[in-house]
Amino acid sequence: MNIRTGKVETLISHLAAKFLEKEASNVSLITVTGCVVTDDLKKATIYFTVIPESKEKAALDFTKRMRSDFRDY
Repeated sequence: MNIRTGKVETLISHLAAKFLEKEASNVSLITVTGCVVTDDLKKATIYFTVIPESKEKAALDFTKRMRSDFRDY
């Protein structure tokens, strides 16, 4: 990983955390734990945890629904 990729990963992680803080309900706590970007910077995978674990599926469904809104953000 080069320096640019690392900076992009950090930036996307912070933006995802801010977006989820703003858009998610208070039913569960969604915490962004990391981000991996491809070398060509075209795709990013964002990792997160959910508390309580029983709300994990609902949080995953929520984040999948909000993908296009996050891209616009």
